[in-house]
Amino acid sequence: MRRVEPALQRQIDAAIDRGVAYLQKIQQKDGRWPYQRARGLEMVAGTGGLTALCLYALAASQVPAPDPSIRRGLSWIKKNPLPFRRSASWATYSASLLVLALTRIDADKHKKRIAELAGLIAAGQLGSDHWTYNLASGATGPARKGGRGGGGKRGGRGRGRSAGPGDNSNSQFAVLALWAAEALAGAPIANKTWKRIRDAYKTTQHKDGGWSYRPTMRMHASPSMTAAGLVSYVYAFAALAGGHRHLPSARAKKISKKGLQRFLSLPRNFNNYYFAYSLERVGTVLDVPLSDWYIDGARTLIHSQSADGHWGGKAGHGDGAGAYDTALALLFLSRATRRSITPGGDPDRRRAQAAVTKSDQFPDPAKAGNLERSFEYYRLVKPQTQIELVPRFGRAGPAVVGFLIRKLHHPDLAHRAAAIELLQRLIKKRFFFEPNWPEKDRSLMLKPIDDYWRQNHARLAWDKTASRFAVR
Repeated sequence: MRRVEPALQRQIDAAIDRGVAYLQKIQQKDGRWPYQRARGLEMVAGTGGLTALCLYALAASQVPAPDPSIRRGLSWIKKNPLPFRRSASWATYSASLLVLALTRIDADKHKKRIAELAGLIAAGQLGSDHWTYNLASGATGPARKGGRGGGGKRGGRGRGRSAGPGDNSNSQFAVLALWAAEALAGAPIANKTWKRIRDAYKTTQHKDGGWSYRPTMRMHASPSMTAAGLVSYVYAFAALAGGHRHLPSARAKKISKKGLQRFLSLPRNFNNYYFAYSLERVGTVLDVPLSDWYIDGARTLIHSQSADGHWGGKAGHGDGAGAYDTALALLFLSRATRRSITPGGDPDRRRAQAAVTKSDQFPDPAKAGNLERSFEYYRLVKPQTQIELVPRFGRAGPAVVGFLIRKLHHPDLAHRAAAIELLQRLIKKRFFFEPNWPEKDRSLMLKPIDDYWRQNHARLAWDKTASRFAVR
């Protein structure tokens, strides 16, 4: 099985950096990414969805929550709630993409808003068990309280205006949002909602294993809609079984195997960025080897990226097509779905976080003998607190870099994952290191990192202004 070679990974990282810089450059001063220059309700709604999509792409590309582009985007969304209301055009896309963005930026901080949006989305499910463009056509009100296994009855059959059978494009984004809300923010989604989703995709699957845009269409299965049906079915099955730990059993179902076989047989067009992001979700959720989908796609996207960092539509300030395509390309290259199927990267992370109380004091890493204790503290706190602690590690001097590189050799996955994350935050350099890969593969990835330390440790100094280690 081919892995991502270090040389290719460096190209991928550079492409991600250029794409991020492009999105940040064309962001409006008020924080939005405008879908089109025209005005009106539809364009406002489109701007809301696109702004949420760009925020999600930036966060998935490791742009931290305190970054001005993230803060301005969230500020615009807070001041402009219209695109995310039930009756807004494209509300399903906008609300779902906002959930994906908020869970990636800081699920704990935005937990209340995520739960509200998840309830709105669940309540918009149609009588056909799918979703359409707005959320007012589903259930008559927001989801009532009552979680999995309890007495609540959320997401009941729609009793509002009829809107036809819905479509698999809107529906998949609703499902992605519901999964992320539950897996990453703890928002309870009722079993009844998940059962309706599972049964809907089970009954609308074509005999050849594919799915179409309209659930009622029995012909013309497309690659993107087959991806939508496949991931939605797997998520719903796993959610009913109890969450992300049950994804392997969901993948083993006959419907999943048949759908995956059909999807892999369909033509691929990586310059269709909606398809590229669809492929990323299938590859990640269905645990398809990287050699079967990611490597060729990454190479294609690297070569199709424009000099100014954008993909697809016209470049230029205020043009929504470039932002839309660039965001989708970034979601593919960053493999954005990974966090949704392994929340926190460490199965015991949430339980461990609970052990760190407000009364606990962060052990100053600059003091002798404190690096191990301060690293353990960092490893257990929530992501936003981790980001706030990074400069304090920097004041400990270059020794912290060597300490973290040694941690990459640690036998425990959780330690390796936290170490590479903190290391890259401190030196703002992407190293090709996958902490969950086999030891033989990790040893190859560690060689250039060890070489970096051996060649530069005497010249590393903390730059307080840039909040990073730099080579003098």
